[in-house]
Amino acid sequence: MSKEILLPADRLIDPNVKVGQRDGTIIEKGVILNENYLEENLGNIGSVMSIFTAYPDVYLDLIKP
Repeated sequence: MSKEILLPADRLIDPNVKVGQRDGTIIEKGVILNENYLEENLGNIGSVMSIFTAYPDVYLDLIKP
C-alpha cells in the first residue's frame, strides 16, 4: 500500500486543494518523491510497473477520467 508524504501546511498553495510546492515546482496532491522514499518503496514501485508493462489497459483505466 502506498503512502502519501504531505507537505507542511505553510508550504501548501491552497489548504483546500491537495497541491504543494517544493523548490519552486508545483507538486499535485502534496506528495514528495525523494531518494529515501524511492529506496524504501522500490519493491512496490517495481511491482506496479511490472503490472502496467504487462497490462497497459489497467494503467489506462486508472488514469482515464
